Amino acid sequence: MNTITAYGIFVAFLSWIFLPALVGAGETRAEEARLTIQIKGFRSEEGKLVIALFNSKKDFTKKAIQNASLPIKDGLSRWSVKTLAPGRYAIALYHDANGNGRMDKNFFGVPREDYGFSRDAKPSFGPPKWQDAVFEVKAGENSQAIKIQRR
Repeated sequence: MNTITAYGIFVAFLSWIFLPALVGAGETRAEEARLTIQIKGFRSEEGKLVIALFNSKKDFTKKAIQNASLPIKDGLSRWSVKTLAPGRYAIALYHDANGNGRMDKNFFGVPREDYGFSRDAKPSFGPPKWQDAVFEVKAGENSQAIKIQRR
């Protein structure tokens, strides 16, 4: 058997082994979702927007799956999450105007900094309920708009 034929058989064999994995990788990618969140209504551009994404009722406002600290420009901020599985999610955010890295609260635990939640859910003696903030993310492009709530 000459070298070219042996090489051709070897390449064919490798293709037979790895082709299903390559095709499968393409299919998985089609199931990915992308999410863009636009937040508006800031009183100032000082400090940063601190934003967190949650994927369960149990972890809502406690354990984020992704988070970011973002700049504010012209009263707006935007966050893009590029690789996300389709599913149900909720967002919590606050404007860290003084840049200390935490949500400032008064003696009674009431926020001193502006905040917001997906679906513009309103808090009631604490964060809103999961069902008030949750939204569906489908494969492909998705977007959410949140208006910052005044403290």
